[in-house]
Amino acid sequence: MRIPPRHIPIIAASVLLLVTGALFFVVVNPFRWGETLPEEQPLQDRMAYRKEIADLRYTPIAPTLASEFENVFQQTALDPNSLATPRQEQELAEIVFAQILARSGPDAQAYLDLAEANHTHWIDPDEPANAQNWSRVNLRHEHLFGRPAPKDDVEGVLRRFLTYSYEHDQSLLTGVNVTDRPPYVYFYHVRTPLDIIRRADDPMDREAFDDWYNAPIERGFVFREPERSLDDVLRAKRIALCAAVYVVVETEAGNQYNFETHWYWDPQNSRWENYSVARRGWYRHAMHF
Repeated sequence: MRIPPRHIPIIAASVLLLVTGALFFVVVNPFRWGETLPEEQPLQDRMAYRKEIADLRYTPIAPTLASEFENVFQQTALDPNSLATPRQEQELAEIVFAQILARSGPDAQAYLDLAEANHTHWIDPDEPANAQNWSRVNLRHEHLFGRPAPKDDVEGVLRRFLTYSYEHDQSLLTGVNVTDRPPYVYFYHVRTPLDIIRRADDPMDREAFDDWYNAPIERGFVFREPERSLDDVLRAKRIALCAAVYVVVETEAGNQYNFETHWYWDPQNSRWENYSVARRGWYRHAMHF
């Protein structure tokens, strides 16, 4: 029987509707709506496991904690190829603890003092390399304060951001875990800048990966930069010593997250430089460097 041409679109639409309905029952199965499917259970288990950081023991952050933190840092560090010297390990432990201590307050000045003392300089917002980051800074400044971020006062912008975060988010750090969830520290070589993030989890098994990574991440706003970038080091040496350091911390608001940092060694100046700072956790507040 010949089908009139004007009926073909109607028939095609009906067939499509039937196929879609069949797929809905096969893939979604509305009679099981709300149930946990077998393949979803591992994800739920990992989310529940990740939330266990709320029950960890957090030691109050104070200068007197430095020795204990640095000892645990060096004891748990992973350096399977013996890339870092004991002095490099010790210096990185000191720098990471200084970053945590500065973020424990009592106000923005504590972090600004550290920033001025660590051989970095304020970024130039007009440099093409800083365009994307400054765009993020500017959007946040306009959202919070109703005006563009002044390019001639980068320090003032950071001070305002920190003060806002401390007062509204209660994001000052109050505790750090150094016992039942010690820091994750891993030393490794990279040949491209992309590898500093990509290779950071090389030694982790599935359980360790879930412990550290199973949460949203927010990269920090960048206000300062080192004398020599990772690109500079790689151009000169073609290889760079890097380190990933993750520490579980607690905030004044009682929230916990992974304080995630990545570092590279500048052989010309013989010091560690910060590549990135991030907050990985279920509670949102801005991070800054």
